[in-house]
Amino acid sequence: MRLQVSPLRGRPFPLHSREPHGYIAITMQLDVETIFDSGQELPLAFGFLGRRVEVVKVVDQWFGPDYRYCKVKGDDGAVYILRVIEHSSHWQLTLFSSPRVQAVAASSGT
Repeated sequence: MRLQVSPLRGRPFPLHSREPHGYIAITMQLDVETIFDSGQELPLAFGFLGRRVEVVKVVDQWFGPDYRYCKVKGDDGAVYILRVIEHSSHWQLTLFSSPRVQAVAASSGT
């Protein structure tokens, strides 16, 4: 059920760290297009490295005291973990994994 769509907002920050095994652990502010469904803000699409990624599926969610993580699959086949600060709708990318990144990690032995 679509009740409200919020516009893209925010600006990306640089990558902070890289992890082995095909995952990139980062903290990056994102421009996220969202909907409100059953009183909860869910991501529809976001800007990442100069391109728009459509959210194909929200795979999982878990909650903290004032934040929530959303594990999503993008239309590019990659998996992203997004973090939202609930009271401000401030979205961050905290983890990214794609088949290409995993293949590079596997070939380099990490």
